[in-house]
Amino acid sequence: MLECNHLECNLIYILRQLERQTIMKYNITCEFDQILRSYSKITT
Repeated sequence: MLECNHLECNLIYILRQLERQTIMKYNITCEFDQILRSYSKITT
């Protein structure tokens, strides 16, 4: 995917990849948090 070998281009690409990963992790933790909350509502 990296056609350009300039350092800036590579850094931008890496940053975008990191952004995607953190967004994915955040979404997963959000879903997990919702599940925990709904579970605690059921138990109490």
